Amino acid sequence: RMVKQWLTCSWCFFIFQAKLVGYYVLNEIRYGGATYVSTGRGLPTQRSPFIGKLSKTTGRFEKVGGLYLDYAALTYYDGVKLLLSAVVATLLGGFAGGFAWTFIGLTVFSWLYAPFLFNPYQF
Repeated sequence: RMVKQWLTCSWCFFIFQAKLVGYYVLNEIRYGGATYVSTGRGLPTQRSPFIGKLSKTTGRFEKVGGLYLDYAALTYYDGVKLLLSAVVATLLGGFAGGFAWTFIGLTVFSWLYAPFLFNPYQF
C-alpha cells in the first residue's frame, strides 16, 4: 500500500490540497463566507493552456488565462519563495536535520508541479 501511494504521488496531492484548503479557509475567515452558486457546468473535458491561447498568425494572446494564472498566487509564488529560502539557508550554512530538507523538498515539488500532475484539463 505504501509503494502504491508513492508511485501515484498521493503525497504530492495531499500537500497541494492542504495548501489550497488553507488558503481558502483563511480567505473565508478574512473576507466572510461565500455560498455555492451552481453554474450548471459539467466536468472539464477540454485542454487548458499554461498561460493563454496564442494566435497562430500574430503570436499575441487571443485569450488570457490558464494554469499559471489559476495557481500563481496560491502555490507558485510560495513554492518559489520556499525554494529560494532553502537555497539561501544552504549558502549561509544550512541547518541540521535531513528530514527537514526532505520535507521542504517535497513541499516545494508539490507546490510547483502538482498543478501539472493533477490537471483535470489534461495539460
